[in-house]
Amino acid sequence: MMFLSVQEPNPEDPLNKEAAEVLQTNRRLFEQNVRRSLQGGYVGATYFERCLK
Repeated sequence: MMFLSVQEPNPEDPLNKEAAEVLQTNRRLFEQNVRRSLQGGYVGATYFERCLK
């Protein structure tokens, strides 16, 4: 079921309020942030290690 929350995040009941706000106001930026976090890099002040090959 985890894949459902990744494919269709719920901005109305978010685990990450900041990400939900970006999703609601700028979906393109949200998608870029998701891609960056999975490929490794910073989203805001948070660094994410690469988890995709």
